[in-house]
Amino acid sequence: MSTEEEPTVVLITMDRETASIVLSRSDGKEARIPMESSPFESSSTLSRLHVTPSLDMLLAVTRAGDNIHFELPKRDGAQDQLAGRLVVYLDQNKWSEISNAFHAPSKVSDASRSAAKRLAQWVVEERIVLPASAGHYSETTKRFDTTKRYSLGLTVLTLSRGWQMRDALQTRRNELHAEFCRRSGQLAKVRPAPVFTLSPDALHSTAVRGMQHYAAPTTFEPTLAFATEALVSATASIDTMLDTERIEPGPATGWADSNQRFSDWLDEQDLDS
Repeated sequence: MSTEEEPTVVLITMDRETASIVLSRSDGKEARIPMESSPFESSSTLSRLHVTPSLDMLLAVTRAGDNIHFELPKRDGAQDQLAGRLVVYLDQNKWSEISNAFHAPSKVSDASRSAAKRLAQWVVEERIVLPASAGHYSETTKRFDTTKRYSLGLTVLTLSRGWQMRDALQTRRNELHAEFCRRSGQLAKVRPAPVFTLSPDALHSTAVRGMQHYAAPTTFEPTLAFATEALVSATASIDTMLDTERIEPGPATGWADSNQRFSDWLDEQDLDS
């Protein structure tokens, strides 16, 4: 009677160069399945996508050889994937400073380089989370210089590891709803969505932006459907951030002027906070 374990699939790879899906087994063997069409656009900087069968981690490899690890969400929303890590939100200018510390060190001080290395080390040690927001993606992808845009995007992606800030407008809506429920004694019935999350498509809310996100085929069982949507969301975020073609700024919305008028009005009111 043989005591050897049956070989299992340990890694699933989408390989751009060979236009195939590669299934790597625990015994070192692999199977290649040709892709009917490549999902990689000509402007994409991605070369390979690796994911484990447990679907808890995505590794994207760029054509320049850079690696980007993304944590993937669990379908059980009750599970706290932060696991006690401190969330540190960085403004865009700080991301630029960190990017320069790694890719253009002569542009920043010794103290900044040291601080950037410390932050990166804390991310690796799972002591902190540095989430990316829709604002970071917008500010980064519209930069004109391709090299600087790639370096900055790579920095944000590498250190955020898939963590993101939920759409600011949706977060405001959630917080107002929770406050109204609290005042009416209904707060116990509300389960607020976390502001910092791994959830797919949290960057841009369907409710307030009017956009349609990718949905897995209805024939998929729920766990597989959720994992597929999470993978599509993660890979789309990475691919968009690092694309060689910049994204043109959207139309002027008057958002800043509108909020400034509201802020001015608040300043005129004789009210405390």
